[in-house]
Amino acid sequence: AGAGEEPDLSRVVELDDVRPALLPIRAPGVRDLYVLGCLSLLGAPLGGSWCSSNQPLLLHEDALPPDLLQQLQLKRTAEELGPGAADQDSLSFAVLSPVLAPTPWYAEVESRRAFMARLLQLLISPGAPYHEHPDLSLAYLVVEATGPVKAEGGPGGQQGREPGTPRSHQQAPQEDARPGGPNLSLGQQRDGYQAGDGEGGMYSRQHVQLSEVDRARGAAKQLLNRQRGNLVLWGALAEMEVLAGNIKGARRVVETTLSAVATFPEPSRRQHLGPLLVSHVLAELAHAKAEAEVAAAWRRAFQMLVWFLAGSGAGTTPYKPLPAASAAPATSAEGLQEQLAAAHRGLAQVLPHVAAASIEAQFSRADAAVVLAAALLEVTAAHVLPSSGCSLHSALAVFKNTAVAGAEQAARKACPNHEWLQAKLCHLVVKETASPEPAMTPAQVREFVLQALSMYPRNLNLLQLLEVLESRAHAYVRLQQFMRTAVDAHPSTHLLAHALTSEVQRQRCSSLVNLDGGASVWLGGRPPVVRLRPLLERAATTQQLATSPQLWLMYLRYEVQQGQPDAVRRVFLRAVRQCPGCKALWLEGLLYAAATPSPALSAGSTAAGASPTAGLLPPRQAAELLEVMGDKGVRVRTDVMEAVMQALDEQPLLL
Repeated sequence: AGAGEEPDLSRVVELDDVRPALLPIRAPGVRDLYVLGCLSLLGAPLGGSWCSSNQPLLLHEDALPPDLLQQLQLKRTAEELGPGAADQDSLSFAVLSPVLAPTPWYAEVESRRAFMARLLQLLISPGAPYHEHPDLSLAYLVVEATGPVKAEGGPGGQQGREPGTPRSHQQAPQEDARPGGPNLSLGQQRDGYQAGDGEGGMYSRQHVQLSEVDRARGAAKQLLNRQRGNLVLWGALAEMEVLAGNIKGARRVVETTLSAVATFPEPSRRQHLGPLLVSHVLAELAHAKAEAEVAAAWRRAFQMLVWFLAGSGAGTTPYKPLPAASAAPATSAEGLQEQLAAAHRGLAQVLPHVAAASIEAQFSRADAAVVLAAALLEVTAAHVLPSSGCSLHSALAVFKNTAVAGAEQAARKACPNHEWLQAKLCHLVVKETASPEPAMTPAQVREFVLQALSMYPRNLNLLQLLEVLESRAHAYVRLQQFMRTAVDAHPSTHLLAHALTSEVQRQRCSSLVNLDGGASVWLGGRPPVVRLRPLLERAATTQQLATSPQLWLMYLRYEVQQGQPDAVRRVFLRAVRQCPGCKALWLEGLLYAAATPSPALSAGSTAAGASPTAGLLPPRQAAELLEVMGDKGVRVRTDVMEAVMQALDEQPLLL
């Protein structure tokens, strides 16, 4: 529309109308960032390997292994914390759900999920530009395995939303399938994966339920029928099985793939075989629970790593799966020593090339996988063959001499493959030091994780690992101070959510008495009220966060939970002033303003559409805000006043 003309709201803009204004992107790296960034905005589960967290794009993280994820729990039961503790935990989780447990755009409606699946399928189809892209292949299978968002009683206890309700009205799940009991404390249902016992699991990196695993298997089978030599697809299928909780199925896929490794092209083997193998080894070690399972997992890991590294990372010979312990006698110590020596000889041939690639800033994911495999070999050899002289220290020496020595720090900070390797090694170190006889002291482990955080301060996996370490040491004050400093130095809503989590942990655990054996006892009375307003207000005055809708959604929900009508109204008005184009903020604020009081909420539960702060806005001010919302271009399908009147009609008559 020209100057002074009313815009035509019914006009349809076609691609031909804007084609002259489009600039062609010919650089492959820039094109990849553009495509993957657009997919991330649509909620595609791409993980954290396609760009460094130091780049000002989007924050990502890979799945935290379930054994470490369990240690991240506060592990406080309602009996320990006293009456009302579980309700306050669920309330606190609801405050941070816009950041810690977002439901992706594609998972809300089946038509969106089908659109996202079709888009990813076109990108990875034979002949397409991303037909061997690991992140897109796994994302496609995860989207195919994603079940519908249902109402109460849906999969995993996840509560969906009725049509027309803002996406941000998500409720904290009341049950969690991970070991540790129901109603986990704040921050536990967040990014990572929650494995089930067989079929289905929670891909809680995005908080979606993988309940349609058979559909994903069928989609993978169709693609593999057309491109049997696509090693990336086989690896994505194995990782999808891990995310769905089917570790045995993932093992069958990996062993079948490695047994037929000679059928894959050599360039594909050198580029994708290493990431596939180390990812599966880490998953095997993370899911082993019983002592016999752990021992078998170490043996299988040693067998795979020796085979991979003896062939200099190229898979020159078919892999022979390790038979069951009862089916064949155990390999002698001399035989294991010979296998280890062969792997070291293969490493001696490939590590110089990897070190040169790191120095020349050409460090690929395959190079990172070789270094990680070498480190894992040292650790697995220490478990399988204690007399070998291998240890966690030798594993870290391989990393420092190969990936760190000679490489410029700026190049490492900008490289997502260096970041991926650093995060995986930190996982390995934290896991190993939880053993009865750790090779490193807690102070050394903490220093190693802090060094990684100094390189990648926005990496959420590393922050979670630091939370694991500080929770082990009950150093919640130190964790709180670190998180506050991190938010000040690198403002982001994800870091703020972690800082709020540490604040909750500190305030809750300050009133617990730790007994011998690690048990905690609540001394009586109600748990302390968690005070998060100073942190939220400090973030709201930060230039980088003041225009973040997620910050204001957290702040608004916190004030609603505190039952302060004036504070809710003040935060709502500030929020729409800073983010006038955010539809979720408008709808949530107006919903709280016109909601019906609920006795259940007063008792400590959160229900979408219920608030103790009914009637915050005078009718005239609410009407003015509706006009402003329309002026800002925010449209709603249902008349807001109609919804307000319906809410008022549902109130009981006071005679």
